[in-house]
Amino acid sequence: MDEESLLAGYPDPEAAYVREVLPRKIALYRRYAEEHNMVTDLRLILRTLVRLARRGA
Repeated sequence: MDEESLLAGYPDPEAAYVREVLPRKIALYRRYAEEHNMVTDLRLILRTLVRLARRGA
């Protein structure tokens, strides 16, 4: 999720962050806390590297 692009469309970005972005982040953090293990960590690292490589291309 590109927070900057998402929030740019709102007249009050701070309120939009609290309403739109923060709940998603909290849900992701909770999911990670419940499911984390070595495989999950490696999968996240791989996904991050792939996204970074795509941005650079």
